[in-house]
Amino acid sequence: MHTVFRRDTLPQTILSVLPLTLFFPIGIIYTGVLLFLLSLLFAGDYRTKWLTAKSNPLFWPTLVMFIVTCFSALIVGRPQSGFWSGFAHYQVYIFLLLFVSVGAGDWQRRAVTIFFIGAIYAATLYYLSLLNVLPEITPFKNYVSYSGNKSILLGIMLAIAAAWMLYEMTVLPNRRWLWARIIAFLYVAIALLLLTKTRTASLIFVLLCGFIFLKHFSFSRRGGLWLLGFFLLLGVAWQS
Repeated sequence: MHTVFRRDTLPQTILSVLPLTLFFPIGIIYTGVLLFLLSLLFAGDYRTKWLTAKSNPLFWPTLVMFIVTCFSALIVGRPQSGFWSGFAHYQVYIFLLLFVSVGAGDWQRRAVTIFFIGAIYAATLYYLSLLNVLPEITPFKNYVSYSGNKSILLGIMLAIAAAWMLYEMTVLPNRRWLWARIIAFLYVAIALLLLTKTRTASLIFVLLCGFIFLKHFSFSRRGGLWLLGFFLLLGVAWQS
């Protein structure tokens, strides 16, 4: 516990919790990111963080995106008001470099686990909304009624989480708690396909699962089961 809250590891600790905030209102997400930025400043050792970010594969694509958007801002027509605030808003991908600057570690495994917990929480809220027992208040508003980008984001997060759960079941050598993993996967996947109102999320989920099926497909009985499972999943997604 002392190590987790040590000055140099505090950014990793906060970053490992941020996936959970994705399933809450946007204000909580911003608060979590702000706490992460403050912890990053507090941790110091900026040279190491810079070198870590620079060595990451995301560095050059992010830099190119930034240059392209700046060049576009200079040459395209701009409205008299609101342009620069919108321009700054769409530079959000730069946060990727701040996130990767903390380096790899045990915090990544914790982040995945917390992400799965968040997905199960979100799926539960969708089920409660289906039963008409979820009040339409601010923390639950996007689960009760469709409200644009945030509702789409919730669906996409569920899609990534469900596919990630499936992937881990296929690659982890430890088969302990396999049935619990299967139940968690079905719990999230069913909520995604039948209760969320975003076709984008369903498409992402099917594509990710397709990659997993291709990875493990072979001309055998087991391969046939994988293929049958994929077409069953595709049919459910198509109908939903």
